[in-house]
Amino acid sequence: MTTAAGTKTQRGRKRSEDSRQAILAASLELLAAHGYGGLTIEAIAARAGTGKQTIYRWWPSKAAVVLEALNADVSLLVTVPQAGTARERLAGFLRETFAGVVRQPEIAGILRALMAAAQLDSDFGRQFEREFLARRRALLRDLLRAMLDEEGRSAKVDEELLLDVVFGTLWYRLLRSGGRFGPRVADELLAVVTASTGLREGAGDGGA
Repeated sequence: MTTAAGTKTQRGRKRSEDSRQAILAASLELLAAHGYGGLTIEAIAARAGTGKQTIYRWWPSKAAVVLEALNADVSLLVTVPQAGTARERLAGFLRETFAGVVRQPEIAGILRALMAAAQLDSDFGRQFEREFLARRRALLRDLLRAMLDEEGRSAKVDEELLLDVVFGTLWYRLLRSGGRFGPRVADELLAVVTASTGLREGAGDGGA
């Protein structure tokens, strides 16, 4: 009896996970084909071979489904370089962040749609902040601190403001039609960030 019950539970969990993965995959496939505006819960359910009620049981909205699908797709993740100095790793992260929009222009439309949804739905807005924006800010914050520590410097301006400068530029250009992206923009931003640092007081000068 115990074994049978345990087996039943495991099978149920596997079916649930299979359905969840099918829904996320269907979402990405439909996004690629029709864009965010043409995506519907009905279409996702049909493509995934599940019911709408199953989707709404796990996600409160289309935006929430898309957000999890994006976060689960490893090909869309911005990676942090592991080799080189802290400054070089920071530069690599910035270049990858901006180059990713060039390589996958359809992602720009999805991000614009999710940002718009975040303004209209406060619950989703908090989720978008927690599960997407904050994670990327944390990566950049760690890289910035590592560069400052490695070079014996400290930020002259508020650290969060520097993060706003970087991601504010990214989002402004995402939301603005024809915004310029690519490695040059990343390098220009790196110059702005590094120009906002100075020698830490007392470092290497006896405190003078």
